[in-house]
Amino acid sequence: MEYGAFASAGWKGSGAWRVPPEYLLNFATRGGVVVVDGLDASKVKPSAEWEGIWRLFRCWPYPNEGPSRWQVPYIRDSVSNAGHDMEIVCRPSRILFSEWLDPCFENISQVVAVAPIALQPDDGILCSSESTSNILENDIYISEQRPVPWASVSQRGHGYLALFGATVTLDLIVREHPDNLRWALNIASFLESEADRSASLATTAEPVPRTTIPPQATEVLRGQGESEAVEFKEVVFASTQMKHEVAQAVAALANTDGGTLLIGVRDDHTIAGVEPEMGAASDAVDAYQRRLIDVVASKIGRADAALMRIRFELLDGHLVCRVDVRRADRPVWIHGPNNRNAIFIRIGSTSQELDPREIPQYLALRFPGVSH
Repeated sequence: MEYGAFASAGWKGSGAWRVPPEYLLNFATRGGVVVVDGLDASKVKPSAEWEGIWRLFRCWPYPNEGPSRWQVPYIRDSVSNAGHDMEIVCRPSRILFSEWLDPCFENISQVVAVAPIALQPDDGILCSSESTSNILENDIYISEQRPVPWASVSQRGHGYLALFGATVTLDLIVREHPDNLRWALNIASFLESEADRSASLATTAEPVPRTTIPPQATEVLRGQGESEAVEFKEVVFASTQMKHEVAQAVAALANTDGGTLLIGVRDDHTIAGVEPEMGAASDAVDAYQRRLIDVVASKIGRADAALMRIRFELLDGHLVCRVDVRRADRPVWIHGPNNRNAIFIRIGSTSQELDPREIPQYLALRFPGVSH
């Protein structure tokens, strides 16, 4: 659906739904896919109908204050744009999107969003701005530079509802930016395949959940706190000691049963965010990821650093770096000073170094048949 969810009157929505919301929801629940484009900052109006939009698509204007908030903040980017700060450029390597939606960006170099709205999706993030963007409200800056979601997707029953809080597929835009249309078609095709898979596997009326990590999983891990499989770090690059501790945590998780490192989260579960260490360059997200990999690889080697899978998510309005660490199939050694190597494992919620006398027994039990 182009031009938003409401019937058009010129460039403004008239306030009447183009398709009844109950029909859209029923269509998705039965396995259909709905993609709405064109809900940009030029069309949003203060009216009760917008509560229905946000509830239906399970996303809210930034900051997330629920349906009582009518003034919708918008995104501008004076660095990563297509000639005007309201036409923002979104390159896959420099934005946020939910990991399970990665196939939507296959063969896509960039997406250009016109007049994007700043959103906080409850479920999947389809696309965000780059880290040089700002959020404004009534031409007043209300946030520092950071990636901000403007497109979302939510699963309803077996199907999906996707919302572009920007104009993306208008003919005039697609002629200049053909990847926009390819991206939209990728989304429709991928969500259709996911809906078909869910419907075909279902044995009851309940939908079959995706086999990937759900969007809320990071928030759940934050709430549960540190454990044998979860570690929090507020910063990485503040000191040599902090860099070493991050590498130790990765090695310990890999040597035990795998797990997750959340960077930008304090020990008391509050969110510090990684923005202070990331900066605001146009490639800040990509550069932060490269620096993190280099830090860990310098301590455990690049082959073992490949056990990490890194992505960024928004929690409490800040960026958090999530590092999922796979269970290793061979020992991961920490290379310390004076050519001293060590083995770290998780014991409770801490990363502990094994006494050299304990290493042979542990490795024999944890990695049987593997040469150490």
